[in-house]
Amino acid sequence: HSLRFYYEKRLEEEPGADRAQKLLNLRLDPTWANLLKRLAAYDKALAIFHAAHLNLAVNQLGRVGVTVGTGGTAFDRYLAKFGQTVVPLFEGLADAN
Repeated sequence: HSLRFYYEKRLEEEPGADRAQKLLNLRLDPTWANLLKRLAAYDKALAIFHAAHLNLAVNQLGRVGVTVGTGGTAFDRYLAKFGQTVVPLFEGLADAN
């Protein structure tokens, strides 16, 4: 299983009316609060890594003049969509840092 699996499993087990209440309960527990902050930091670092990797790919494609993928998709349309659909690994933790 993954960290995300265990994160979601722990949220399911936490008492609370909804996801926001469950996250609040965990943030008030010193041990869980520390772990949630670390997971949020990991998520942020992962997003930064993927953005850098994407920029590297864009630069490399630009150097060789490639604008269309093997499936006929224009890279600029794909990149525009990609930038709008980034989803965090640990939903709800973006403001935990």
